[in-house]
Amino acid sequence: MVVRLPRIDWAVENVDKEFEWLPKLAPFLPISIPLPLAKGSPTEDYPWPWSVYSWLDGSNPTVDHIPDPVLLIHDLAQFLQALHGIDLPNGPLSNRGVPLERKDTETRRALKQLEGMIDVETATALWEKALNIPKWSKPLVWIHGDL
Repeated sequence: MVVRLPRIDWAVENVDKEFEWLPKLAPFLPISIPLPLAKGSPTEDYPWPWSVYSWLDGSNPTVDHIPDPVLLIHDLAQFLQALHGIDLPNGPLSNRGVPLERKDTETRRALKQLEGMIDVETATALWEKALNIPKWSKPLVWIHGDL
């Protein structure tokens, strides 16, 4: 098991949101996702609600260690396609699903910080290409807020 402790006040609402929605989304996804098992309450020692999740074996890819980048891209694309195809009404709205131009300043700032770690010139060109994609006009879909 793993304990998830929100580190910032605006993330506190995710405890209840994840507890409700992750079990509903899991059957539709091509890979396992952590499932909430229990919720904890605020105390003197920790001021916010928290949760316990099932543990998934594995490791996070890092910039300097991605064993099979093509497989990672394929798996991520497959996951996102499945997520976008889930038809569960009345899902929570994400404050991150916004037009890309609203993220332009912070994205360019982040790209500058990645200088020397990634090919910033190529990443910037891809970002600029993405900015020219037409705004979403289709029905809402499920998104992963961290991507």
